Amino acid sequence: MARTGRHFRPPALPEPLLTVEEAAAVLGIQPRTLYKWAYAGRLPVVKIGRLTRFRASTIENLIAQGERPVIGNVS
Repeated sequence: MARTGRHFRPPALPEPLLTVEEAAAVLGIQPRTLYKWAYAGRLPVVKIGRLTRFRASTIENLIAQGERPVIGNVS
């Protein structure tokens, strides 16, 4: 624990990470679509070895924006 003066402050909790399946379910899309967005560089991911995870805040921000990442050229 971090010490600040006479008081102890507990360490910050890590942000929750979602699996591809969990994030896709929250967004109402197929997991393969989420993989496409991630590997196209349109959505940041957290790689843990071979595992792909998404920060909960990233998914929440995507929902709040009311947008989905655009893949390819938009004409």
